[in-house]
Amino acid sequence: TIFTHTLPEEVIASHFYFNVLNRPESIRQLLASPSLLAQITSSFVLVLETDHVLMQPIPNLATPTQPAAYVFGYMHAQPAQDYIIKRYWPEGSSKQLQPVGPSPLLIHLDQLR
Repeated sequence: TIFTHTLPEEVIASHFYFNVLNRPESIRQLLASPSLLAQITSSFVLVLETDHVLMQPIPNLATPTQPAAYVFGYMHAQPAQDYIIKRYWPEGSSKQLQPVGPSPLLIHLDQLR
């Protein structure tokens, strides 16, 4: 288990209190830290949220070239959110945005890099 620092409250607040921003930030911290990377002893990495509870072992369905994840296909952006999307992706829209997720994610470390 590797823990990273959460984004400051003022950063989260400036992004509509979207706490899921901590997900890519934690990966950024991991990849930027030789000491954190040195803690990884497997060629695969399992990315979980702090509220995930595992009731049984997860089979490794990932390969070195294909990650495995649970996709929340119902968590799509809506047209009413286009003004927010354009703030971060000016040429984008809710119709072009992938659903929120995937998490949990099992991915080969080389792919994650």
